[in-house]
Amino acid sequence: MLLLRVGDADGGWRFRCSAWVDRVATRVRGHEALPVHCRSLGEWTGLLSGLGFDLRVIPMSEGMPFANVLLHAIKPRRPALAAASLQ
Repeated sequence: MLLLRVGDADGGWRFRCSAWVDRVATRVRGHEALPVHCRSLGEWTGLLSGLGFDLRVIPMSEGMPFANVLLHAIKPRRPALAAASLQ
């Protein structure tokens, strides 16, 4: 199982607000805010699905000005591997 909190880069002003808050929080904690590569929700789901994960997308920003989602990704066990591990 993989849990990721990601910002949807296609989220317009909500994404820009999320990214700004993340940078400020990083600096307040005494760290340098390094450049990051951001993906859209579609890019994230395509990438993880392509790696064999079953995905559930859970919105996280209801009532807030952010574009964050929780990606709950599970990689199903392949029957051949499960049977081999029992031997």
